[in-house]
Amino acid sequence: MMATWREEYKKLEGTLLTVYASNPKRVARFFKPFRKNRKVSKLQTPVVPPESP
Repeated sequence: MMATWREEYKKLEGTLLTVYASNPKRVARFFKPFRKNRKVSKLQTPVVPPESP
């Protein structure tokens, strides 16, 4: 499964590079960088609205 994904990724990247040959940074923006999932802290303080006069 991973090999198939890589092949499709390379095919798409190659197509975009031919379309935007003069602008490789634009091609890089089509793909999101890999990020690890961040742990969300469970202890969040509730927001208290200010008292109105």
